[in-house]
Amino acid sequence: MAEGGGRQPIRNIALGGGGVLDLAQQALLQEIQRIIRGKPDPEAYLEWEKKIELVFDCHNYSEIKKVKLAAIEFSDYAMIWWDQLTTSRRRNGERPISTWVEMKAVMRCRFIPSYYHRELYQKLQNLTQGSKSVEDYFKEMEITMIRADVQEDREATMARFLVGLNRDIANVMELQHYIEIVDMVHMAIKVEKQLKRKGTTRSYPTPNTTRWGQSSSKTNPPSRAKEPIVPAKANKPMGDTSKESEEEELEDEPETVSDNEEEVEHALDGELLVVKRSLSIQSIDDEQQ
Repeated sequence: MAEGGGRQPIRNIALGGGGVLDLAQQALLQEIQRIIRGKPDPEAYLEWEKKIELVFDCHNYSEIKKVKLAAIEFSDYAMIWWDQLTTSRRRNGERPISTWVEMKAVMRCRFIPSYYHRELYQKLQNLTQGSKSVEDYFKEMEITMIRADVQEDREATMARFLVGLNRDIANVMELQHYIEIVDMVHMAIKVEKQLKRKGTTRSYPTPNTTRWGQSSSKTNPPSRAKEPIVPAKANKPMGDTSKESEEEELEDEPETVSDNEEEVEHALDGELLVVKRSLSIQSIDDEQQ
């Protein structure tokens, strides 16, 4: 925009705050163009409104100067809209907008839908923590209350915050009494961290436990049923398989072997002893022949 065109850029206006403040104000006014141009964004407009009021608080501007400062950098749709508004008021015999409060009122009427505050109340009523952290949940609740201009008792705000918390956190929070909402928020954040640590411990076992379990299963295999031990038969003639089979059928219980490897036979009846004796005599006769 040319400097000789009647309107001066904001950087050339003597605002009494120095070059740094002029650049900051210029950035804010350029943000007006982004907000007001084309698509209304209620939250973006309210954010800009708060920012520009902070700038006004830093300077002792007159009301008419605040209005001109806010409108001087309008372009495209914003410039056409503001020019049409001032022309219409002059044509209808209405006095021009000369205060920031009046300008803010007409801008809110244009850029904030009539249902916006109703949606804010509904959002605040249904707001819960869900997957958000406690900190993010509280910030969203606080911002929504400020934008909806909700004025309520401190206890009501604390109850609203508690109801929206996740159940596992709220169960712990209900056991204590709190004076200020900020104390309640800090305690909820602390409880959230503790629950996360416990949940991590349960979900992920330590590697040492796993290795110990694996080595334990290797060093201590399951015991097997002890098989019966068949004792060896000493001094038995070669080739006498019929007598050996007869002896095995008579062994009903498993035998044990002593440390010095001497054979001990149990549960042998009289018939088996007679057979062994006769076999021994026969063997002696064969050797003598």
